[in-house]
Amino acid sequence: MADDNRPLKYLRYAIGEIVLVVIGILIALQINNWNENTKTHRIQQNNLRLIKVEMTNNLQAVAEAKEDLSRTIASCRDLINLINTPKDLKNIEERELSSLIAGLVRDDVQAFLENGAMNQLIASDGLKNIENDSIRNILASWRSKTSYVRLQEQHIFNSQSRIREYMTTNGNMKALFEEIGLSQRMELENSIVKVSNKHLLKDKKLENTTLILIVTGETLQEKVYPKFENEIRSIIGLIDQELEIN
Repeated sequence: MADDNRPLKYLRYAIGEIVLVVIGILIALQINNWNENTKTHRIQQNNLRLIKVEMTNNLQAVAEAKEDLSRTIASCRDLINLINTPKDLKNIEERELSSLIAGLVRDDVQAFLENGAMNQLIASDGLKNIENDSIRNILASWRSKTSYVRLQEQHIFNSQSRIREYMTTNGNMKALFEEIGLSQRMELENSIVKVSNKHLLKDKKLENTTLILIVTGETLQEKVYPKFENEIRSIIGLIDQELEIN
């Protein structure tokens, strides 16, 4: 066309070709973006479903931990009341005392939380793909929330460890084992000479350590666990709404 002295017509044709190519590229990019967004959205929905399952299981884990903690606190209260009961030591049943002391340390208070899907989401930098701001913010701070719960549970463990150490140093573990039936389960012969742990009721260290366990236990039971449960229920509710909308 240029040889035929028709440069203007050639220019128009060239511009038209360029416009068509650009439009084609833009359409292709738009389709690719739509496909990527759809893929990301499906992944997000799947992640939210997995996290909801974990959170539902975590609610049950906290409920079980609260039951263990309730038994521990009840044993603490009963032991303190026994210590402060104005009666002769000979009238106290050895089995009752052993059962109460064992109850202080029998249950390891810990909510066994599931965090696999959550950890994978954080490790893969998938939080940025969560469209719901409220859900994304809660998930971003989830590790700090669980760390705080773990810290409070550690206080319980530390108090129980002090009681175990106290019993090892000042008590008679054989008498304790025999009275709660542990010696029999371990196939150990009973002591020929009857021994007792009643003298421990006169030791302020046992009372003080038990009181500390009550205080830390009630903090976890009445404040930390309930708040954590509410946070779990909140995120489950937000996820339900998000899945229902989408």
